[in-house]
Amino acid sequence: MAENKNPYEIRQELLNTAKDYVENMYNMQHMAIERQFMLAEEIMKKNEEQGMQMIQQTTDNLEKYCKGYPGVDQILNVAKQFQTFVNGDRK
Repeated sequence: MAENKNPYEIRQELLNTAKDYVENMYNMQHMAIERQFMLAEEIMKKNEEQGMQMIQQTTDNLEKYCKGYPGVDQILNVAKQFQTFVNGDRK
């Protein structure tokens, strides 16, 4: 049987889900960039110019996607998106 939850419990669950989502996305991006750096190092052993280009591209991606660990604003924005979906709003 489904447990009846008050609005505060529902909001807490929504925030926890948003926090987990944002953290997981950050960690996946971070791991992908780490793999790109490792690949660039391997390529550099065979072709220094190509390796340096890949390192520069990967550095650019690092600065673009992993500026800092996700903060409260980002979590709240995702939670609002989830809430909009749950409410069925199509705005």
